[in-house]
Amino acid sequence: MKKIVSTLLIIFMIMIMCSSCTETSSETTSDIQLYYVSTVFNEDNLGLTLETETMEYTSEEQLDIGTIIEQMITGPESGANMRSPIYKIDLVNWSVEENIASLTFSAGYGELQGLEHTLADACITLTLLQLDYLNGVIVTWIGNDEPEEIMTEQSFSLSQEWGTETEQEITLYYL
Repeated sequence: MKKIVSTLLIIFMIMIMCSSCTETSSETTSDIQLYYVSTVFNEDNLGLTLETETMEYTSEEQLDIGTIIEQMITGPESGANMRSPIYKIDLVNWSVEENIASLTFSAGYGELQGLEHTLADACITLTLLQLDYLNGVIVTWIGNDEPEEIMTEQSFSLSQEWGTETEQEITLYYL
């Protein structure tokens, strides 16, 4: 009887060890596209386009806005033909309320002028709105007195209706 119990116990232990060896990981990887400004200048691209780099994470990781923005500040890992529009600008605070992300940057964000400011807003907004729980982004900075505006994908479209293209003629004047 003791031999039977011992044998059963050994078989049971072997089964437990084998089942733990064959256990598969329940982690799945996901990704988010981080938007950066293109540094390629040629006849087809005057440096006013956005490029993306994939940031992978596991489904069990808590991917938060702070992590995403910090990676955007650091810049693209590949480094090839892209630059961060918010390089050397610190994220001071962020929060999410009613599906709207509010970000506060250091005063350096307010020093961005014209197109650089618009490109920074676009990169941040288009990156963060890939998160399922966000519908809009508000960006402000220390020392900003302007009213806060909620930005969406439509904020960066020249067309009247999102998803349709229109041809527009513009004239640029240089001084």
